Amino acid sequence: MLQPEEWTRQAMKILQSKARPHFAPDQEVLAIHRQLLTTAKQETERRLRVLILGATPELADLCLELDCHAVRVDDNALMFEAAALRRQLADPARETIIKGNWLDLWEIADNQIDFVLGDSSLNNVPHAQMGQMLKELKRVTHAGSRIALRQIIRPADHVPEYEFKAARDAFRRNELSPQEFYFITRFYSFQAEAYDPVARTLDATQVFAALQGMFAEGELTADEFAFLHGRAGCIVHTIYTRQEQQELLTELGACRAIAPKSACYFRDLANIFVVERC
Repeated sequence: MLQPEEWTRQAMKILQSKARPHFAPDQEVLAIHRQLLTTAKQETERRLRVLILGATPELADLCLELDCHAVRVDDNALMFEAAALRRQLADPARETIIKGNWLDLWEIADNQIDFVLGDSSLNNVPHAQMGQMLKELKRVTHAGSRIALRQIIRPADHVPEYEFKAARDAFRRNELSPQEFYFITRFYSFQAEAYDPVARTLDATQVFAALQGMFAEGELTADEFAFLHGRAGCIVHTIYTRQEQQELLTELGACRAIAPKSACYFRDLANIFVVERC
């Protein structure tokens, strides 16, 4: 995965603050996953075995709520520790925790996984290793398995209202929520400075440097900057357009994209991609 040292820092931040991180999945995203899992459960007479790419506690709770067996894989033990602060359910008999690399899921046998869940998981896999990642997902799943991944994406075309000053002014008019304002500035407004089209990466360090510059130029108030900078990080995300992401996942089976409706940024900046394994 990308930058394990940064995820250690993020885990330590969660452990120290005991606050729910801003990147945790919201209720609408979880509702979509719940419906997809419920449908899959209704189609089988046995307990679903669900692979979760990452320590995301909300996804683990969802699996236990629906009487699935959760197989959670993350290569950072501290992320599991931080996630434990937000767990609502616990049942060791229905949960397997693996500290390991998604690119080599050697502890999981072939064709053992019925469903795969992830929250921005593939955004943390380098573009050069994406083929290996998909090959491993194909190995551990089987024909009829489903894969549901919320992925950060980038619009294929220019979006004027996502330019920094347009988004800032919309936020000041209360037309954008704080989360929407953060998401737009973090993942769109500074692509010229921070996006590498060859590696398909968006560098958070460059984004927050640009925001620092905007603050220095008087384009952000102290409160606005404090809010955005409070979410600062150094993660380099792998980000594709919706079409690119969908084409990649089509290697595993028929793929469709679901855009949550409650937040405007999700329409162009994040989707849930659902794959029916063939």
